[in-house]
Amino acid sequence: MTTLERVQQLDDFKALRLFRHIEGEMVLKVKEDLGVIMDHLPENVKHMEAIQNLEDVDQNKFLEPIEQQKAVEIAKVSLAYMAEDPGLEPYLKDKLDNWKDNEMVAGTILAVGGALSAVMIMSTFRVSYNKTDGWDFSIGAAKDQQSETIKTIFEALFRVLKPG
Repeated sequence: MTTLERVQQLDDFKALRLFRHIEGEMVLKVKEDLGVIMDHLPENVKHMEAIQNLEDVDQNKFLEPIEQQKAVEIAKVSLAYMAEDPGLEPYLKDKLDNWKDNEMVAGTILAVGGALSAVMIMSTFRVSYNKTDGWDFSIGAAKDQQSETIKTIFEALFRVLKPG
């Protein structure tokens, strides 16, 4: 079974929990500052009005939870994106093979800022593995690969960020 097929078989809860785990791990492993990440976004994302105005967003909006169904949608599309990206697929496959979700929680909260950070990382970083350091995230993903998919994910997040 392919990684994409495995992702497509995840129920909503597992998809959201897995994406939340990956989002947290990515943010911890990435050492680049926001400016460097923004410079490496795919061109069609970099020129979006919402990206250009990201600094104007009230910082509290980034802490707000995403409505459950929208969070599941973002998680599933993001995981599918990773499954189809040759640079991210081995990392996602490893998570599918080895991550154990031992928490017994009724729901998972996905904050806008965390999801936005994860999507920025997914679209700008290469992921590699070595036995000494484990998973390594380095700037420089192929910018045009699946650029429409990543733009769609950004658009969904920006709709959540808009006030009102």
